[in-house]
Parts: sequence; structure tokens; C-alpha cells
Amino acid sequence: MDIQLGSILESACAMAGFDLQYQAVPVRWRVTAAAAVNEALRRIHAEKFPALRRIEFRRYRPTVADLEEALPSFSEGQECWYAGFYWRRTETYWERVPMERLAAFVAFDQPWEANEIDPGGVVKDAFAFRSDPKYNPEAAPITGCNWFEDGVMLPAPAPDGVFVRFVPKAPRVSFLEWSGETAYAKGAGCYVTADRECYVALADIAPGGDPPSANASWKRVRVRDEFETYLVEMAAATILSEDQGRYQTKAAAETEFAELQARFSEGLGDSRMRVGRFRR
Repeated sequence: MDIQLGSILESACAMAGFDLQYQAVPVRWRVTAAAAVNEALRRIHAEKFPALRRIEFRRYRPTVADLEEALPSFSEGQECWYAGFYWRRTETYWERVPMERLAAFVAFDQPWEANEIDPGGVVKDAFAFRSDPKYNPEAAPITGCNWFEDGVMLPAPAPDGVFVRFVPKAPRVSFLEWSGETAYAKGAGCYVTADRECYVALADIAPGGDPPSANASWKRVRVRDEFETYLVEMAAATILSEDQGRYQTKAAAETEFAELQARFSEGLGDSRMRVGRFRR
């Protein structure tokens, strides 16, 4: 189950004796807690824990709602998916592209998708499926996939879309409060205390936009509840003073991480995706 990152910040502050009902979290605490959580998330994702794995359906090109409206946004030779077919922008309009003439390529970073694929979180020979392996355990992966540039190329004949199994890149967390007067670059983060959620910008966002909860240019960031204790202790260790047990809390976080490693290794036969580390 995914949890709100606000619960991580609140629990860390509570360990420091901070009452959020009457006090706002100091900016310094927000910055240091976010840095600790980001470090912890990178460490978690580097382990490729099974709880991080996702199965998502992917097209090879972005989907558009209307070819006429999309025309100015595409350069000659660029392709899209529309109404059940792939289309290539020509000098004057669009031409339909049959699957045998399309490069069936799944990029790790598809800007139109919410989750970027971590290259180290892919097992090439168990990456792409014609049907959803989550609901069809007998589904066999597509054989013959190969690394190509920053993604995976499927062999011909390829279906017009595939289910892919991967570990996403570690999210980037910020606990700095969102402001409608601030411009945000793509990839920047913010926090909204009112709904206890962290968000990351999917595109450059000019000042004056809608709040993240009502703006499609923002993506909500959550984490798996299996990692809650570790993340709280890592964040708290940056907030607590020595007298409050900073070093003891950091040691407890290290113990929790070791237990996570043992839990997944022993319970699932060391199913972490080390064999999927990206190799050229």
C-alpha cells in the first residue's frame, strides 16, 4: 500500500517533540528531512526490492486526442498513437504507419508517462509481455528484446503496445510548501500541508497556476508502506538533537534497513533484481 509522505514528515517531527497542531514545521527541518528521505529512497531503489516493481501498459509513442490539434506540436518524422494506429508527421499532415514499419522501442523516460523506468530495474528477458502478467501468471515474456540507446527495442513482429515490468526511478521529494507565486521547473518538487502530499512537476509551471491537487502538470509522490519506519527514522535523525537521540535513531534506521534486506531476501528467495542491472 502506498502512503502519503506527509506522514513521514509528521512522524519525524513528533519524535522531536514538535506539535504540528500549534506550530508550523521550520523550513530548515523541511529541507534536511527531505534530503534524508531522498537519500533513503535512492538507497531503497538501488536494492530493487520486490515491493518497488511495477507492471504498466506502454505504447511506443505518445497518445494524442486529435490529429489536427496535435499537428503544430510535432515535427516532420515524429510519430504518435491515435485512434488505434500509429501516425507519422509528414511535411503537410500525417500518414499512417503500419506496425512492420514502426520501431517498437520503449524508452526508459517517456515524458507522457508518470513513472520513469530505472535502467537498473529492468530484466531484459522478462521485460515486455503481450498480456498483463499480474492477472495472467502463465503469460510468457516476449523474447528477443535488446538494449537500444536509452530503452529496450522489441523484435518484429511486435504488438502495438506491451505490458512492461520494471522498477521506477527513485522519486525526488521536497517538503517545501507550494506557492502559487513561484515558477517550478520540470522535475521540481513541492509539498502541500493541507493534503499532506508531496508533488513533482511534470513540466515547467509558470506562477499563478492551480494548486497541484487540481493541476495535471503535477504528479503526486507516494511511497510503499513497507519502507515507512526506515524513512521516518532517517528523517528524524536529521531533526533530532544529540540529546534527543540523533545517533541512536540513525542506528535504528540502519537496523531497519538491514531487516528489510533480510525480509525480502529470506521471504522471496533473494528476488531482488540484481540480475537486471543495466549492461551495455
